[in-house]
Amino acid sequence: MERGPEMSMEDEAGLGLAVHWIQQTLITAYEDNCPLRPAKNGRKYLKWTSELESLRREVRRLFNVIMAVWNITNIR
Repeated sequence: MERGPEMSMEDEAGLGLAVHWIQQTLITAYEDNCPLRPAKNGRKYLKWTSELESLRREVRRLFNVIMAVWNITNIR
């Protein structure tokens, strides 16, 4: 944005244009340097579907079986 001659700041209209110009310049600078991106909230960022839930249960079941077998062999 470039300041034009109509922003003389000698009257209320010119002052209003100057304020608007400064606001737009600040907003543009912020948007250029701070791009919008979705917030990450750990697991909440991942959409948990029923398919993922069934896979998680299957993996947990297999892990529990392996841990049980491992505990039995280490006890002996």
